[in-house]
Amino acid sequence: MAGKRSKSYQKARIKLQKLYECAHRMQDDAMHKYTTHFVKEYDAICIEDLDVKGMLMSHVASKG
Repeated sequence: MAGKRSKSYQKARIKLQKLYECAHRMQDDAMHKYTTHFVKEYDAICIEDLDVKGMLMSHVASKG
């Protein structure tokens, strides 16, 4: 029973997959345009890796 699906189910599944693919391509295009703008606009781009756990107060210090 799990292998057999109706034709309308198959059509809906294919349509949904196409919509997901379209949304994925739109996201990729937006990210590409965004990063390309940064590269063209600025000479140097720095990325900082923050240690959030290290910046949080310990449970002993936060009790006060």
